[in-house]
Amino acid sequence: KAEGAPILGAGGDEPYKQSYTELSQKRSECRRLTAYIRLADYMVIDSLIILNMLSVKEVLQAMQYPRPVRTGGEPEAVAESVLTHLFKGRPDPINEPPGSGPAWREPYDEAHRLEMEKETPIFSTELLLMNDSLVITPNKESFHQRVDAVIKGFVETIVKVPRFLQLEEFRSVTCLAIMDHCEGSDFGAGPDVAAMVTSEDEYAHAIHNIRKSLALAFQDVESYACVFEDFKLMYMQNSSLDPAEIKADDPHLDWFRLEMERYKSQHEDCMAMRVDKRVGLFLVQTKKLKDTFTPSNTGCLNHLQALLPVIAREK
Repeated sequence: KAEGAPILGAGGDEPYKQSYTELSQKRSECRRLTAYIRLADYMVIDSLIILNMLSVKEVLQAMQYPRPVRTGGEPEAVAESVLTHLFKGRPDPINEPPGSGPAWREPYDEAHRLEMEKETPIFSTELLLMNDSLVITPNKESFHQRVDAVIKGFVETIVKVPRFLQLEEFRSVTCLAIMDHCEGSDFGAGPDVAAMVTSEDEYAHAIHNIRKSLALAFQDVESYACVFEDFKLMYMQNSSLDPAEIKADDPHLDWFRLEMERYKSQHEDCMAMRVDKRVGLFLVQTKKLKDTFTPSNTGCLNHLQALLPVIAREK
């Protein structure tokens, strides 16, 4: 029967009036059913909070940095290796093992390159030259904001799950409990799910470790960017080359020979510069940086080659 429809008497003419005992029994049954619905709602909330915590832990596991040492030894050896890894320094993600050359150079050994790139990076960033400065984009603050937004999205997702007591399907049962609530019952909307999640110490600890890992990983990216400072200085010096000033100084022929050899060496270094590198959690892309540096030395070389015949004719 539809909610609110009158109950007809035996004759079908006059509405049937429920007795006080029947109304009291109905209200008591609705209160028990509402309590059961609320209990089920609490169980769902608890499951959602556990799922949220598991999602945060998965993020922490994926972003854990430095990476835990993986070994197939005995448990004691594993524990000792982990402690050594944590307290006696972490592996340098910037300098390659001996024999592989500078960090900015493409590795000669293909097997070594594949080994270094076996683990897929989580984030991608790019190193650019802007206003005579090496700039990492997106920057550290942007990554922190995006990771925080992802974790915040976990909480927003479980908050959007409808509460059982607010579902229209249970309205015919819960309406009497709501009326009792107005009369002083302890019936209410229930706990704040977002507050329950964020107030957990385990949740706060995981968030702290995620941010700490991201900060440590980005420090290594910044250290890797410093490797290209010499290239930046080279580019700035080459950009300031003035053929008219060289012609006025009238240097010796040996000076031209040494400078041309230097520009050729610079060009070889620029051509050997790698276009990307895995640095911890990040894939640092440097293709645009390479494309910026490479023409500077060839341009200087062309200026000198064009200037030599002019000076020779004048002499």
